[in-house]
Amino acid sequence: MQDTSAIGEVVIQTLLQALLPDVTAKVQDRLQPNDDLITAQQVNKEYYHVSNDLTQRIVNQHGFPQTPIPGSKYPKYSRRAVEKFVADHQDYHI
Repeated sequence: MQDTSAIGEVVIQTLLQALLPDVTAKVQDRLQPNDDLITAQQVNKEYYHVSNDLTQRIVNQHGFPQTPIPGSKYPKYSRRAVEKFVADHQDYHI
């Protein structure tokens, strides 16, 4: 008799193989042409230039555009959506 965790792993892998192409296609449909997904570290490097802790607070706030990636605990971020978010939330101090 097989171990239940091994059976569970087979079931999970089978589900991922069946669902991943459909989910990937839906994520790609949400992205605009010439758009790419970037990580939180890339968001920080290209837009914010702050500490990692502050970057996590920024990307975890309500309304920040995230694209969940199936099978990954870390979401990615649409470059165009991040640019729009930054532009919409820019404070000018004159």
